[in-house]
Amino acid sequence: MSTRSKRWRRNKTLLTRLWLDQEGICYWCEEETQLVSLRNSKSAGWFPRMATKDHLYHRKDPVRKATSDQNLYIVMACASCNMVRGREDDRWWQQRKRAVSGP
Repeated sequence: MSTRSKRWRRNKTLLTRLWLDQEGICYWCEEETQLVSLRNSKSAGWFPRMATKDHLYHRKDPVRKATSDQNLYIVMACASCNMVRGREDDRWWQQRKRAVSGP
């Protein structure tokens, strides 16, 4: 089995577990999500209520780097919330970097 295949299976298992633990409800907006297998889907693509894994902390946040078990900081979120949070987090970190390093 290839490394890529193992990674996909591990990610799918984690997402399924999160989806079941949260009863299919997005962590952020509390809307119902859909668990979709994109691996064998001919119409693989993004849609707003698709279940995704989302990190509670930005990748540059020291809290996220403080532990070796990254799964502690992962929740299930709909694709819409995940994308919006990603953009907002990146903007916040860019502004913080500018504030610290100066103009």
